[in-house]
Amino acid sequence: MTNQEGTIYLLCFPPGLHVTGNRYASHYLGWTANGVESRVAYHLRGEGSRLIRAAVRAGLDPQVVRTWEKATRTFERRLKNTRNLPRLCPHCNPTGYGDATR
Repeated sequence: MTNQEGTIYLLCFPPGLHVTGNRYASHYLGWTANGVESRVAYHLRGEGSRLIRAAVRAGLDPQVVRTWEKATRTFERRLKNTRNLPRLCPHCNPTGYGDATR
């Protein structure tokens, strides 16, 4: 991992995409050093994450719902390792989304 700072972004795409068995994915967490808007546009064109590509093909509309500025890839990994991204989402958990701080 690197200590370079960038922006972590959380994409939400309810109701979710069937992944396997009874599991659905409805969130994607990413990191960029070059601006969230351009990175998300890259995903939406089908050139980024396979998950987002599949969500768009399924007719879902991924939206940026939360960002963390001046964040490292190490912090991104910490957030991903929680394996509970809906808890961090203000759309899915409006009454008290996770206090994910460094």
